Amino acid sequence: MKKRLTALTVTAATAAVLLTLGAGAAAAAPAAPASRAMPSGLIQSCWTNPNDVNCDNQSPADTGCSEASPDNTVSTVIQTNWPWGEVHLRYSSHCRTNWAQIVVYANHPGSLTESVTRSDAVNYSSSDSIPNSGSTTYWYSPMVYSPVETAQACADWSGSVSGEYCTPFR
Repeated sequence: MKKRLTALTVTAATAAVLLTLGAGAAAAAPAAPASRAMPSGLIQSCWTNPNDVNCDNQSPADTGCSEASPDNTVSTVIQTNWPWGEVHLRYSSHCRTNWAQIVVYANHPGSLTESVTRSDAVNYSSSDSIPNSGSTTYWYSPMVYSPVETAQACADWSGSVSGEYCTPFR
């Protein structure tokens, strides 16, 4: 039987509840089952064969790894707050990857580098210019394959309050 994926709009309040419910999950990564339905239209290599070659430095959205489904639990491992937002270390149970999700609150323009670092010092990052937006925005680093290693998410911010804000390794 084929599963149908549907787009979902999540309000900030719903997202906060979902993040709270997922906090603390996914410390140890179970092995991914051999056959799972792949979300259509996405890069398939990480989804169909999770490993460092296929998953490192890939987009969690483009691979399907950031989409929660019966086949994939996506959770916030740990969160750190900073003056203008939040830093989340995210984890995909199917892809066995971590990435940084950076939340920037409304009306805080600046420059942002989102990064994720695995405990063996493998690091991937991306940089963005954050507009002066009237709404909260979400930014993501590339992924790092980390089935058993710990990882850390960081936001390096240059703007009204500059600095680097990181989660602990988890």
